[in-house]
Amino acid sequence: MWKKLCITLLTIGLLGSAAYVGNMLSAAEASTLQFIAQDDREHYVGNDFSYVVSGSREEEVIQISDGAIHGNGRMYEVLFSEGNILQFSQIRQPGFYQGDITAEVADKEAGSLYELKGMISFTVYGVIYRYEEYEAVIGETILPKTYGAMPNTLNDVRYVYTSDNPEIAQVDEQGYVSALQEGSCHIKMSAYDSVADEEHLLYETSMTLHVTAAKEQTWDKGQALDGIENGYRFVQSQQIIANESNEQKIGTIALAQSGAYRYEVEEALQDTYEIRNEELYLLKPQKEGTYTLSVYIISTDRGEIYELTCTYQIEAKKHEENSDFVFRYEGKDTTSIIRQFQEGNNTFQITSNKNLDEVRFSLKKEADSEYLSISEMGNVQVKHVTQDPVTIIARWNKQVYELNIVIEKADQLLEIAMDDVSVQVGDGAFDPLIKGRYGNGRMIAHMVNDSKAVELRYNDKGDMSIVPIAEGDALIAFYNEGDIHYRRSNEVILRVHVRNRQALSDDWLGNGEWLELEGEKGENGWFVSDVRMSVSEESE
Repeated sequence: MWKKLCITLLTIGLLGSAAYVGNMLSAAEASTLQFIAQDDREHYVGNDFSYVVSGSREEEVIQISDGAIHGNGRMYEVLFSEGNILQFSQIRQPGFYQGDITAEVADKEAGSLYELKGMISFTVYGVIYRYEEYEAVIGETILPKTYGAMPNTLNDVRYVYTSDNPEIAQVDEQGYVSALQEGSCHIKMSAYDSVADEEHLLYETSMTLHVTAAKEQTWDKGQALDGIENGYRFVQSQQIIANESNEQKIGTIALAQSGAYRYEVEEALQDTYEIRNEELYLLKPQKEGTYTLSVYIISTDRGEIYELTCTYQIEAKKHEENSDFVFRYEGKDTTSIIRQFQEGNNTFQITSNKNLDEVRFSLKKEADSEYLSISEMGNVQVKHVTQDPVTIIARWNKQVYELNIVIEKADQLLEIAMDDVSVQVGDGAFDPLIKGRYGNGRMIAHMVNDSKAVELRYNDKGDMSIVPIAEGDALIAFYNEGDIHYRRSNEVILRVHVRNRQALSDDWLGNGEWLELEGEKGENGWFVSDVRMSVSEESE
């Protein structure tokens, strides 16, 4: 058989523009690799899928010799099986994946051996738990953070949550997990298209929950930080009726960062208010008017406490309730909507308590179409994060009613795939592969040390790349740009080591008599130009 060119990829890395010519290996400029999916199904995390590989000419026989796929800060080696099929197995992170594939091609008719390259790219969908393991204390209720995206081709995604040990922790229909006693268990999330049965199962993902006893800890509320200044907010999300005897949900507490929290209200008000799953409830009847209270947000994993001022309105009960216009969202009456921006999950429906044919929805300000659009029937499409509420108006019975919508950034936690990278001068720009670029926040970077080894560049979309330009070491800090509602996200550090490009000489080949090199040499015997390689003989 032909001797494999094991040095092919390394030589490309060293010389950049080297071309291969010889009696049996030549450039196949007219030929390309093609990748055809085995079926039309979407790719989901944890599933196996494959692509058929072919050349642009029928007589070519392809043997994959090298290739890797990268995405979401991870690198995957490509598996190849008989029948020219690339197989992908158990990719567990949603995201966009791409990579260059190198193949050897035997042209039977010409008796030649070619080297072809092609790029393959695909998207893996799924909304998965951000953490594989999570810690909670007894009595704590959490909604585990997730990330990812789903395709728009689905009818209606249904999530089913289960715990393999309900004595340790239980999980409800919305995915909220209640820690009951010390121990560990697995929380599983299964995603289905429309119907929760095996035939419609898209994928499953899980995390391990470790429950520990709560540590005795006291908090000095006099030292509490200002919640609003640090990005925490309260938004009234429900219409509150005066003197209503049943408990009523008042609004939602928006958190600036992910993590473990617990909440307290002033001791004298604990029989009037209760906080459940980041939502504030009124337990006693109150008269019409404006009310204000302090909620203390305790970050148990960072050891910080914030005081958040919560203000809400109570309206008088109307006698002719049938004439009142009320907005509805997810089947409930509402006076405002808070929603996170997440790729692949940005459509929702607004309705009201009136006949749908009698109501027409629209934006109050045309300029707000930058952030979202709404049809006359109340179908909303979110486009970007909003720094100020977008006002939706509804026209009914010659009256105009307003509803505020706030589109928040998703979780701003950053993760870096590799925090230490070695490159060579002239290698070209590379992506630092950082996860956590959500919403419309820009990726910001600055040099920690006074280094001239690299240059930071941004394209017109705000995406950043790093260009090695001189020998040396660089220390770069990355974070997402803050806005009016959020503090700057956590900072991650990347170390880049830039070295001068290594030259190539005859000695580098050792006893490779079957290869010949051609090019211009300098006085020291090293090549100073691009090098041509040729195969001089056949070998078994």
